[in-house]
Amino acid sequence: MRFLRLLPILALAPGILACGGGSEETAAATPARATVTLTPGDLAVASTVELAEGVAMSGSLEPVNTVEIKTQVAGRVRRVHVNRGTGVRRGQLLVEIEAEGVRGQVASMRAQVLSAEADLALARQRLESAKRLHAAGAISDIDLKSSEAAFQAADAQVAAAKAMATTASENESHRAIVSPIDGVVSERFVEEGEAVKDAVAVLTIVDTRTLELIAQVGVDEAMKVRVGAPVAFTLDAVSGQAFTGRVARIDPRADPATRQVGIASRLPNPGLRLVAGQFARGRVLTGAARQVVAIPATA
Repeated sequence: MRFLRLLPILALAPGILACGGGSEETAAATPARATVTLTPGDLAVASTVELAEGVAMSGSLEPVNTVEIKTQVAGRVRRVHVNRGTGVRRGQLLVEIEAEGVRGQVASMRAQVLSAEADLALARQRLESAKRLHAAGAISDIDLKSSEAAFQAADAQVAAAKAMATTASENESHRAIVSPIDGVVSERFVEEGEAVKDAVAVLTIVDTRTLELIAQVGVDEAMKVRVGAPVAFTLDAVSGQAFTGRVARIDPRADPATRQVGIASRLPNPGLRLVAGQFARGRVLTGAARQVVAIPATA
């Protein structure tokens, strides 16, 4: 019924418009069209790329092997042969420690060895003489056993003196600190002339031929990963280039606080081009690649 009541009004509408009263009303009723101007930067070209299923991870790339070099004797730093960034080889001399007390100890122990050996030689002569006298019936069994005991004691003294001399010599050798690995000096903690105690850190050496990314992922994601699975890496510092590595190990249990599992992936670094400590993003490839349509992330 409401529709029927509107019909006369609608029938009069053409007449009203014909009288000239409709132009302003029509303009007001019709909204103006907005003009949008696009620049080349507002446009992006979609492309087809291969996307492999995987578990995402991110973190810092760190050296697999890091060694903190410490003193083994107290003394004064005589000379430091390396600095931060210096490449070193295993067995290379790094630091020399001046330890006068160690030198004196070595000399003292060597003198004790000579004295003990002289006592042993005398005890041997007395034992040989006692054996001859005992065979001739000139001394008792007790006298012979006494000579044998004296010889054994002198022999033990020689062994003890030699052991102490060996220890002193080892301490003396510790004055020269050598590198236990091939690598690069990443930290230097002492200067020449500085007094140091025993077990004080002097250098840190890293082997950056292989870098490692340790990431935490959820338990459900970790269950998709296997040791040896390929990993694709990208580095913020090296744009437009991808790197490949492998999963080296997976933690056997989740962190009780975060309920996440640690996964370590290793990235070969031939030529030492990559610097340890830089941020990396990786993806453990767990499925076959498939074609998808993608647009740039900056679009």
